[in-house]
Amino acid sequence: MTATITMEINGRPVAAEPGATILDAAKKAGVRIPTLCHLSGLFPSGACRICIVEVEGRPGLVPSCAFPAEEGLKVSTRSPRCELQSLAAEYNIHNVPFQGKTRHHYIDCSSPSIVRDPDKCILCGRCTRPRKSNGS
Repeated sequence: MTATITMEINGRPVAAEPGATILDAAKKAGVRIPTLCHLSGLFPSGACRICIVEVEGRPGLVPSCAFPAEEGLKVSTRSPRCELQSLAAEYNIHNVPFQGKTRHHYIDCSSPSIVRDPDKCILCGRCTRPRKSNGS
């Protein structure tokens, strides 16, 4: 029998399998954490930071898609430190007008199947990150 990890998410006990991430445990428990760079079958990167959560005892917020579930963790997806993310989702904010100096890049049309516009890139890594092998 495989040992499970017991942790808390938003004050509720949650069981996770060894090797799971906080995001995996949250999904299994029915706790929604938004993601962007996380895709099943790709190694986690935590690059976009959309899935940040607060872990008690850690100085900063952590990306739930790349942070391992550990015995006794106390995780909050609703902390005041995650408020900006929650408010943006709640109020359906998609565009934030940026004022200031920006750099412009050429559109990459070198691939016959993908047109990449670096001006819109948030460096999430979805287009370049390697896939997990079947044994991973």
